[in-house]
This record gives sequence, structure tokens and C-alpha cells, in this order.
Amino acid sequence: LIKTRIINMQKMQAGSATANRYYSGTLDCAGRTLRAEGLLGLYKGISATMMRLVPHTIILWVVQEQVISFFDRRDDVATNASNN
Repeated sequence: LIKTRIINMQKMQAGSATANRYYSGTLDCAGRTLRAEGLLGLYKGISATMMRLVPHTIILWVVQEQVISFFDRRDDVATNASNN
């Protein structure tokens, strides 16, 4: 949220020669957001982020487990072949 607000502020400044900076930095943006919107104001947009990250994380874990399982089976076959 804070990053988005600062980037949007910079875009608005680029479009207007007379625009003043609303936030002086990251902590100022966080403080103003907390004062104006409360603690829940920092979590705006988290649902969109979670909708993007949850499927990515699940797919990552499944693929990682499959790769680990593949290499474990491969090592077991190589070990059994060298013992015989």
C-alpha cells in the first residue's frame, strides 16, 4: 500500500509542474495512513495480493515436493544398483 501510494504521488508530480509532495517518505506515508484510516488502512489491497500469491505458493510447493521426490527415488535406484 505504501509503495503504491508513493509511486502514484510521483506519477502525479510528473504530470503537474506545480504539484507538491504529499508524503515526505515511507514513514510519513505510513504515519498519515495510520492516522487517517487506522491500522486496517495498511491492509488495503491485500486480497488482490493474496489472490496472486496463494496459487503461486501452492504450485511452487507441489513442484518442489515432486522434484525432491524424483531425485530421492533416483538416488535410491542408484544406491540399490551399486549394492548389487
